[in-house]
Amino acid sequence: TQRLTIAAAGDVTVSTGNLVIGTAGKGIDFSNAADTATGETVSSSLLDDYEEGTWTAALTCGASGTITISTSMDTGYYTKIGRVVHVTGRFNVGAISSPAGTLRISLPFTSANLAESGGDASGSISMSGLVSLPASDAWLIVPQNAAYLDIYMADGTDVAADSAQQCDTGTSMRINVTYMV
Repeated sequence: TQRLTIAAAGDVTVSTGNLVIGTAGKGIDFSNAADTATGETVSSSLLDDYEEGTWTAALTCGASGTITISTSMDTGYYTKIGRVVHVTGRFNVGAISSPAGTLRISLPFTSANLAESGGDASGSISMSGLVSLPASDAWLIVPQNAAYLDIYMADGTDVAADSAQQCDTGTSMRINVTYMV
């Protein structure tokens, strides 16, 4: 049975099994294929990481109190390709105890710390079951060098500094964000 073929032109075909990178830090090198734009600086052309997985998310309050995610709705999903991580998840609040301050959700990886705030990211969130603010006035930001995202809300005029206080038992949130590590 033919499992691997190297054609005369150099193309490699793996017919059965997987192509396994046997040494850490090695991968697929695209340096000869780099099409650089004007003013671009390439720091790496090596694809050396890919994974898909889950993490158990946690909610924290920036000032005080606690918010607990229901264990039946606390799993987030991620795909990591090189330095880029995409996360998605739906989380339901199971219990609260005097929450105050910024609302935070844990992430599976710490975001990058890059010059000119290049490690910051924003994504989308939808929420329901808030105490008093409209769910349409919520947004999320991943600060650089952080293993969490911050949820912000507006009261129609100003940013509400107390987004955690808007959560109640049964509050539901869905997130989608892509960030760099």
